[in-house]
Amino acid sequence: MVGAVPAMHANPVAPLSNTCPALYVLAVQGADQSSPDTPADLDTGVLGTLLRSVTAQAPGLVQRAYVPYQHLDIGTDAPAVTRDPDSSTATGATDSYAASITATLQRVDTMASSVIARCPRTLLAAAGYTDGAPVIAQFAHQAATGTGPVPPDRIAGVALFGDPGRPAGTTVLPGRPGQTTPDPAPGTTGTAVSAINLLDPHLPGTGGVAVPGAATVISTAPSEPADYEALSGRVAQFCVPGDVTCDKPAHGALLDVVANIARRGDFRDPVSAIGSIADALSATVINAGITIVGNDLSGTSLDTVDYQPQESIAQRLADASDPQAPQPGPNDAIAALFKLGTIAFNTVVSVVTDVFTPDTIAALATVGLADPVAALGILGTKLAGAVVQVVSPEMPVRLVDEAFQAIRDTVTDNSDLANLDMVAQYSSAIASQNTYGQVPATTTGQPPLAAAATWFAALAHDIASTRASFGTPAADFTTPVTASSAPTTTGFPAPSAPSPGATAVPPS
Repeated sequence: MVGAVPAMHANPVAPLSNTCPALYVLAVQGADQSSPDTPADLDTGVLGTLLRSVTAQAPGLVQRAYVPYQHLDIGTDAPAVTRDPDSSTATGATDSYAASITATLQRVDTMASSVIARCPRTLLAAAGYTDGAPVIAQFAHQAATGTGPVPPDRIAGVALFGDPGRPAGTTVLPGRPGQTTPDPAPGTTGTAVSAINLLDPHLPGTGGVAVPGAATVISTAPSEPADYEALSGRVAQFCVPGDVTCDKPAHGALLDVVANIARRGDFRDPVSAIGSIADALSATVINAGITIVGNDLSGTSLDTVDYQPQESIAQRLADASDPQAPQPGPNDAIAALFKLGTIAFNTVVSVVTDVFTPDTIAALATVGLADPVAALGILGTKLAGAVVQVVSPEMPVRLVDEAFQAIRDTVTDNSDLANLDMVAQYSSAIASQNTYGQVPATTTGQPPLAAAATWFAALAHDIASTRASFGTPAADFTTPVTASSAPTTTGFPAPSAPSPGATAVPPS
């Protein structure tokens, strides 16, 4: 999309009712569940299931707003993040994934600033699903480190679902290994929250598909922490076992290819999607081929050519599909073609040298004019013998064996993805919201969405127990949050911890 800035880029104000709530929840849906035209307080999608339950369990105590994920394409008029101009990638090219995260995060920051400025006694919670999870993770990281507009003592809880940026080995409460009950909200005794007991499943994969170190990572996208410092204990990572979005198989290089190509596609228009995927796939195969010829193939003629892969074919494809990884340039392509041409040329020279001897030329001269067919027979016999001589009998077998080994390594390297039918069924379940709504996430059998709803409702009840009223919203807060205008954390009073025998009171 090029031209006018889309309407969804506008800086929003979080909707508030006539009274301030005990808890205000900001939610970022996945890219395929977001629409700039949907009212911010309309319950839709996966997170709509979560927040409908929260408001039902804590009536009158919770208000919420949905922040649409701002999908920005490479080449749009909103280059929020650009690639390193010193890197081998194109200078100034917009990184779609990182730009989308940054643009959506700015919107979350603005809405969060609006709430805490207009309702100083209200605490915040946040939830992110799939593409929205990295946005909320960065929002929490900003708060934990004091680099964002909201201080940590204004955040009661954060829930991440199917987070593609989830670091490998992250527990259900990052930074709190072994802990399964979330920490209480700031300034509360945590009586209601103490009843929450989350499961911490063993996830053997390598983390989300966009974690640092994976072939899929977008280098300009901010990395997610394994420890949320001041917010540790109040951030929960919900990743259902088998969800390759947040727990990529340890041997899943082909999954990187799929994820990278998908991230480069435009899925809002089915026709454009087909074209963009085809273009990305074509470039991936060509780039992988250039790399394989340049790095894995050696020799100067057919009888000396050797295939010694430094990486599996799957990994070569994964590397080639990564839009942020250094890609072969024109010189690399020319070098690969020259290398292949040299092998072919040297092979032809060897054959011609063996065939066109003085004896052969004399025989052709004698027979050719009188009997052209016989001359071709002589030439064919000589060529066949020469090829056998240049290409030893072991050669075809060795090449076939090497090719078979390469394919076998590829299959082995992606053994976790062998059952494509299972993966397809799982993806369908995710799309229909069944997985995060059915797989147990607590000791009582609640699935992740229900567990988070119970947790957020408990936070609201604990906060509400500190006072009878949270006031009325002040005038609209409309100043956009940018790197230079983000409110400092010192502007908001921190809730104090309750003294023995006293009731905690949020800031006033």
